[in-house]
Amino acid sequence: MPKIALFGASGQIGTAILKALLTDPSLNTIQILAPGTSSKVPENDHPNLSTKTIDLTSAKRDDLAKDLAGVDVVVSALNGKALEAQSVIQDAAADAGVRRFYPSEYGSHHIYRKPGDTYGYIHPARPLFLGVEMMMWNIKNQCNEAALHHPAIAAGKMTYTLIGCGDFYNQSREKTWCPWTQKSPENNEYTIHVIGSPDAAADFTHTDDFAAFLLETIRHPELSENRRLNFVSDHISHEDIARLLEKYSNKKVKKSVLPLEIMHKVLRDPGEAPKELRDAPSAFPVDFWFLVKGMQGTGRFWRAKGEVHNNLFPGVKVRTFEIFYTPQDISYDRNHGPIPHLPTGEEHTVCIDGQVRNPTTLSVKQLATEFPQHQIICALECAGNRRRTMRTLLKEVEGIDWGDGAVMNCKWKGPKLRDVLLWSAGGISGKVENLHAAFSCYQVRTQNDTWFGGSVPLERVMKDEDGGDVILALEMNDMPLTPKHGYPIRAVLPGIAGARWVKWLDQITIQDHESTNFYQKRDYKVLPEEAVDKESAEPHWDRTPPMYDTPINSVIGVPTDEETVPLRDGKIEVKGYAVPNAADGPVTKVQVSTDGAENWVDAEIGKSEGQRNKWCWVLWRAEVDMEPGTDRAILSRAFDAGGNVQKEHSQWNLRGVGYSGYGRAKNLTIV
Repeated sequence: MPKIALFGASGQIGTAILKALLTDPSLNTIQILAPGTSSKVPENDHPNLSTKTIDLTSAKRDDLAKDLAGVDVVVSALNGKALEAQSVIQDAAADAGVRRFYPSEYGSHHIYRKPGDTYGYIHPARPLFLGVEMMMWNIKNQCNEAALHHPAIAAGKMTYTLIGCGDFYNQSREKTWCPWTQKSPENNEYTIHVIGSPDAAADFTHTDDFAAFLLETIRHPELSENRRLNFVSDHISHEDIARLLEKYSNKKVKKSVLPLEIMHKVLRDPGEAPKELRDAPSAFPVDFWFLVKGMQGTGRFWRAKGEVHNNLFPGVKVRTFEIFYTPQDISYDRNHGPIPHLPTGEEHTVCIDGQVRNPTTLSVKQLATEFPQHQIICALECAGNRRRTMRTLLKEVEGIDWGDGAVMNCKWKGPKLRDVLLWSAGGISGKVENLHAAFSCYQVRTQNDTWFGGSVPLERVMKDEDGGDVILALEMNDMPLTPKHGYPIRAVLPGIAGARWVKWLDQITIQDHESTNFYQKRDYKVLPEEAVDKESAEPHWDRTPPMYDTPINSVIGVPTDEETVPLRDGKIEVKGYAVPNAADGPVTKVQVSTDGAENWVDAEIGKSEGQRNKWCWVLWRAEVDMEPGTDRAILSRAFDAGGNVQKEHSQWNLRGVGYSGYGRAKNLTIV
């Protein structure tokens, strides 16, 4: 039975972690408390919980090593001055033979930097105390970097997992109302200072969600050892903050927008903070959370290199012009819950039922050996790919801040679903045009439902031309699926948004209605433009069809926004990817413009294997003439065999799905 030692168990994050650990009866947990503190979880209620009181301000390495004897995992949820003891704890853990160490990153928020700058680390903090908070952030950053480079880790005797929250976190299940704002002298209203982009949104994390995520990393070290991870529950806008603050405080809320330029001064000299921020009497004004997101929202700042998200998308520049088949280590991840680890193919089964003549259950082994195996090369694209572009060019949307890289191009192999339905299930017992194929996974709870599911019209599966390419994938890029990509079996639906490619497949039901899952009925829909918030969206969910088709798209991977690009013989090189609309592939042409879409230059499309496949992306490059200067932009657009042409913009929608406006690289400096 693994033994976990948790330091900082009495704090907000520590308590949430402790409660999560205690849900797993296979774990023995020791909560380490400081003198004078008490646990929020009574020890006598949990037979697998014990308590030790240790004064970390005077703790000795040898004594701590004795306390940690027999411990397998040490989790540090320390903060403030207690962080100074983290290095001693890790030294003692190494002496005691502890195998895994979790440094205290909880609530440290994202690190942001401006490309090329060395100073650009900030911590969202009260401006009055910014100097102190910057110092604390630097201490925490140094502590965690030291933890990651500890001799025991370098020698392979210990592994680390570093997990961060969103820009802020809370215990409420509702998006947090935020009291950390400036109060007026009359104390009857609040002021929220917005710095930078007025449309920016902040990440936030429910502590319970975060703790459950940490528990999953302990259960599955193969996915989390020696990795930096970040868990974000959702996003919240300035308007949400103001609305919830008014709701809970019964006070008026006003918003003040301050220019982004002040950020540079404040980073270098906290004393340069504007008076209205510097004199704020409360502890943690929301201003600096939005300073962080305001920087990111402008495209000028990027997440610190090396940070890995649960819902991960790779940087476009890394892969779009280099690798036709996307390797698993740089493929994007999108999950609405923990990643399950299922039995082998011999044990896992898929139930096929509903309006079929012979309902049946097949093992993955049967699907691999009793049916012809079909290989398809196709792109998998998240419905929310390029959401960040929609929110920055059009207006704020809900949802994860996907950039341009939530797409991957792979070989997929497995039996055709049509073959399985006809040969094993005995065929369909109704009119195909009136039915749906519903895919379901019941392995884990999701954020908004007890299971995950999606469906497509059955015609998409059964018709001769395209239905033969719908498969139950067992392999990806000539290798068995990995857990994060759906091992042991997932649906592959070429030309259809990734939300319908259900992973960890348990059941396929042929039915006369769409899937009833939350993510089919209440998400991944292009709502009409009059649906501007949750209240106005409500009547449209049932009347708006689900998003199925992925739109025609092109993206510029090189150069990237804000880049300084040297001319070579008066030209610069532009590279990227393009995907066709749904089943209308292949992409037949990509064009690039450097003068705001007045004139276009044809790009060269790669000639490697599969580039002319109807379901694939294409990789393209062009050399274009440009004059030296600043604030330059490059556009791209794609054409496909179905006659679709990428437009300048696509329809704004509340969930930010299906964006397909021109590819863009903006704010370039050409030298």
